[in-house]
Amino acid sequence: MPSNIEFYDQDALLDRLTNGVLSSGQSVVFLVGSALTAPVGNAAGVPNVQGVIELIKKEFAADQLPELDQALQTSSQPYQTAFSYLIGRRGQGAANNVIRRAVSMSRLLPPSDSSLTDAECERLDQTSDGWSLSPAAKSLGELIALEPKKFGEIVLTTNFDPLVEVAIKSAKGLSFRTVLHREGNLSQTHSLGCHVVHLHGYWHGTDTLHTMRQLNQARPRLKASLRSLIGSKLLVVVGYGGWDDIFSAALKEVIEDDTARPEIIWTFYSPQPEPESSLIESLSPGLDRGRVNLYAGVDCHKLFPALLSRWRVLGERQSEQSTPAIEPSRQTSDEDRPPRAEVFVGREKELDQLSTMSQRACFITGFGGQGKSTVAARYFEAEKEKGNFDTFVWRDCKEEGERFENQVIQVIVRLSGGLSSANYLAQQKMEVLAELLATLTRSRKVLFVFDNIDHYVDLEKNSLVGNASTFLAAYLSFGTNSRLIFTCRPDIQYVDSNVLTFSVSGLNLAETGQLFARRGALRSPSELEEVHNLTGGHAFWLDLIAAQVAKKPAAFREILVQLASKSGAVPASVISFLTLIWDTLELNQKLVLQTMAETVRPETAQALGDYLSSQMRFNKVTRALRALRDANLVVIKPSPQLDDLFDLHPLVREFIRKTFRLEDRVRFIDCIIAVYHKFIAIFAQDISSRPARDLRYWTENAELLIEAEKYDEAFERLSYVAYPLYSSDQPGEFSRVARILFRKIDWSNWQIYRHFDRVCGRHFRILVNLGRQDEYEALLKQYEATMPDKDARYINYCALRSHMHWTRSEFSDALKWAQMGKELKDRTNVDTQFNTEHELALAQRDVGHPELAIDHFLKGMSLESILDPDEFDENRGESYYGNTGRCLHRMGKIDEALVCYRKSALILEMSPRRHVENNGFIRTWIGELLVAKGKFCDAKLFFEAAERIWNLVSPPRAKSVGQQLQDIEALTRDCPSMGEADAERYVVAWINDRTRYFVGSSNQPEV
Repeated sequence: MPSNIEFYDQDALLDRLTNGVLSSGQSVVFLVGSALTAPVGNAAGVPNVQGVIELIKKEFAADQLPELDQALQTSSQPYQTAFSYLIGRRGQGAANNVIRRAVSMSRLLPPSDSSLTDAECERLDQTSDGWSLSPAAKSLGELIALEPKKFGEIVLTTNFDPLVEVAIKSAKGLSFRTVLHREGNLSQTHSLGCHVVHLHGYWHGTDTLHTMRQLNQARPRLKASLRSLIGSKLLVVVGYGGWDDIFSAALKEVIEDDTARPEIIWTFYSPQPEPESSLIESLSPGLDRGRVNLYAGVDCHKLFPALLSRWRVLGERQSEQSTPAIEPSRQTSDEDRPPRAEVFVGREKELDQLSTMSQRACFITGFGGQGKSTVAARYFEAEKEKGNFDTFVWRDCKEEGERFENQVIQVIVRLSGGLSSANYLAQQKMEVLAELLATLTRSRKVLFVFDNIDHYVDLEKNSLVGNASTFLAAYLSFGTNSRLIFTCRPDIQYVDSNVLTFSVSGLNLAETGQLFARRGALRSPSELEEVHNLTGGHAFWLDLIAAQVAKKPAAFREILVQLASKSGAVPASVISFLTLIWDTLELNQKLVLQTMAETVRPETAQALGDYLSSQMRFNKVTRALRALRDANLVVIKPSPQLDDLFDLHPLVREFIRKTFRLEDRVRFIDCIIAVYHKFIAIFAQDISSRPARDLRYWTENAELLIEAEKYDEAFERLSYVAYPLYSSDQPGEFSRVARILFRKIDWSNWQIYRHFDRVCGRHFRILVNLGRQDEYEALLKQYEATMPDKDARYINYCALRSHMHWTRSEFSDALKWAQMGKELKDRTNVDTQFNTEHELALAQRDVGHPELAIDHFLKGMSLESILDPDEFDENRGESYYGNTGRCLHRMGKIDEALVCYRKSALILEMSPRRHVENNGFIRTWIGELLVAKGKFCDAKLFFEAAERIWNLVSPPRAKSVGQQLQDIEALTRDCPSMGEADAERYVVAWINDRTRYFVGSSNQPEV
C-alpha cells in the first residue's frame, strides 16, 4: 500500500457530514454493509461473515466438513467460497434458506421454524416490532426521518435484511425498496420516502447473490444507473469492505472519468487500516484529484448516533430562527440547469465584465455557437463558488409561447417556498409578477439567468418585446440586490444605466491554439492561422474540428480543403460542415443523435436508453454518448443532486431536422412516444390527483405527435388532460401546446379532428383567464368562422363569449350571451352536450340577481340542508359552498353566508392541493362578514391572515385588505396582540369552530 495515503478521523467525518453538507447543499447517499446490522454485544443481530459460514456448515454431515474447512483455509474469500460449496451441493434454494435463517436471528424472539416461507417473511416485514436494531441501524433510521432531503433520498446496501427499512419505520419515516438480484436500474421503483436499494438481493422473494459469478454477472443498465448516482451525490461508504461486484465496477468507472465530479467518502473500522491493494488501485485516481477521501477508526455504531445528535442540535437552532431561509442552489427535477463545457478557453474579457458589472441586468448576445450560454454558465458556477449570491436560478426559455412567463411563475413558486399558487399567478399581469419577485428577493441576493430568450426580441428595434420587456422594466423599477442575465442571438441595444449589453464574438488566434491544445489536437502556427481564418474564429465550429483532429490527426488537411468549399454565412456554414462529421460517426452514435433531435427536453442517459431499447443495448447507448461528448456534439447539463441531462447543441439539432425527411424522423418520434405511453398508462389511473408535472407526459406526447403531423392523435392527448391542467397550478402548459397545434392545422378541415371543440374551448378559457386579449379574441373569431350556420356548436360559442365577458366583469354582456345560448337550446331541443347554464348562473349572480342563480349552485339540495351546521360533504368541493355563500353574501344574508364560507374554508384546510389564493379569498370574505357582525377583533385577525397571503401572491389585493384593516383600526385598538404564528393558528381554530380550546390568545373583546 502506498505510504502517502492520508486518512482522516471520525471527528473530521462528523464535521464533513454536518457543516460540510450544510455549506455544499449536497444530499448524501449511504452505502452500508454487514457491520450495520451485525450483533452488538449480547444483542440479537444478523450474523457476521463467520456466523453465516457456521450456518452453512450446519447444512452438511460431519464427514463433509473437513473438505469444506480445507477450502475455507486456502481461500482469500471464505464467504464466497462457503456459498459456492453450498450451492454446488445443495442448490440456490439452500443458499436462500441460509440467509433467511441468518436474518431471522435479528428477531428478539427468533422463529422456532428454521424454514420460513415467503409469506411468513413478508408478514415479519410488515411490522417494526420484534426486531433487534443495532445502535447504528436505529440512529440511521432516525436520521433519515429527521432530515429526509439530506440523508433520506436513497440508501444502498449489500445486506439482505430489512433492518434499514425497519429502522426508518420505527422512526415514523417512510421507505420503499428495490431488490436487484439481476439486471435493472435504480429508477425502476417509485414511491414516497427513502429508496432502499438491496444490491445483492433480499431475504425473501428473490435469489441472493454470493458467489463471484453471481456478483460479477453483466448488468449494464444497473451499472450505468449506479454510475449516474455515484457521480451526482456525496457517497458515504460505511461498514462495507469493497466486494468485487457491480457497485465496485461502477465506482471504478466514475473515478477514472476525468470529466466526472464525484464526492466519495470511504470509511474503515480500524484506526490503522491496511486496505486491499485492489481497492486502493481502484480509488487512486479519485484520491489524486481529492474526489475520494478515506477515514479511519470509524465505528458505525458510534458514528450514526453522534451524527444524529448533531443534526438534532442543528434542527433546534434552525427552528429558533424567525425567518426561514431559501435553500441555496437547491435544484428540483423541474428546474433547468446550466450546460457544462468540456473544453473552455478564452472569454476572460466577458467573464471579467460580468464579475465587475455594477448594472442589475445584462444581455449576452452573439451568433449561435459562439458560446453565450457557456459564458453565462461559467459565470453562474464561479459566483456559486465565491458565494456572492444567496440563491441561483437558471432558466432556459428556448420554447415559444408561455415559456418565459411560466419560468417567472415557477421561480416565484420556488422562492415563496411553495406558498404561491402557479394557477393564480398565471392570471396576473407581468407587472404584478415582477413586483412580487422583487418583494421576495428584496432582502436576498439572487442570480437569475434566463437563457435563449430569442423569441422575445424585436429584431428591428433590437430590444425585448411583450411580457419579457414588461418584466425587465418593472423589475428594474424596484430596489433589489439581485442580478438578471439574459442570453440571445439577436443584438440588443439598451440605453439604460441599469443594463449592460455585450456580444460574444469569435475566438482569436491565440485562443484557437489553446482550444486545439486542450483537445489534444496540436497543430503548427500556420495551420492554426489557416483554420482560424476559414472559420472566422467561430467557437463551436473550431471545437468540432479540434475534436475531429484529436481523433484522427491525418484528417486535418482534408478538413481544411472541405472548409474552403463550405464558406458562407455563419452559422449556416457550420451546419453544412456537420455533414462531413456525420459521415464519420458510427451507426449507434447516429441513432442516439437522431433520437435526441426529437426529444422535447434534455434527457438522462437512462431515458435515452429506454427510447432506443428496441434498437440497441443500454451499454451501447452510454458508449455512444461518451463518444459524442468527446466530439462536442452533445451538451451536458449536470446537477449535484440529480442525474446528468444530455441535450443537443441547437446547431446540431437544426442540422439533423433539416437533413432527414419527416418519414425518417417519425421512426424515432414513435420510439419516444411508446415510452410516454407507458407512463400515461400508469398515471391515467388517478389523473385527477396527479401534480401538473405528471400531466406533462400528455402535453409532451402531444408535442411529439404534432411534430410527426399526427394531429388527430394530438387533439386526443390534449383533450384527456384539458380539465386537469385547467384546474392545476400550470394551465399555461396546456395552452402552450394547444397554440402549437392550432397553428399547424388547416382550420377549414376542423371536422376531421374528433376533439377539436373540447381542446379549443379549454384553450380559449385559459387564455381568457390569463388576460391574453389579443390572442383569445383572434381564437374566438377563428372558432366562429367554423360555424357559418347556427348549429349545436353555436351554443358552445355562446358559452365561450359569456365566459369572456364575465371574466372581464362585463356582466350584462355575459348575461346576454348566456341567455342566447340557453334560448337556442331550449327552443330547438337539440341533443348536444353544449350548454350555457353555469355561465348564466354566474352572470345572474354578479349582475345583481343572486336569488335567480342560487338554485343552480345548490344542485337540487335545499338551502336549509346546506345551512345545517351538521351537514358537511367534502366531496362537494370548496366551490360548491363558496358559490352558494357568495350568492347569500350578495343577498345580504350574513349569517347564512358565513356558514357556507366556513364549510368552504374547512375543505380548503383538508385538501392536500389547496390553492393559496383561495385561502386568501376565504379569509378576506370571512373578515368582511365578521365586520358586518361587529366581531372586529376576529375580523382583524382574518384580514391580517389574508394580507400575509396576498403579500405573497398579489400585492394589489394586499393593499386592498390593508385598507380594510385601516377602516377598522379605531375599533380594534384594544384587541389582544398576537404573533403571526398564533394569529394563523387562531384563524384555523375559528374555521374549525375550536376557538374555545385555543391556547395563546385571551378572549376576544367585542365592540
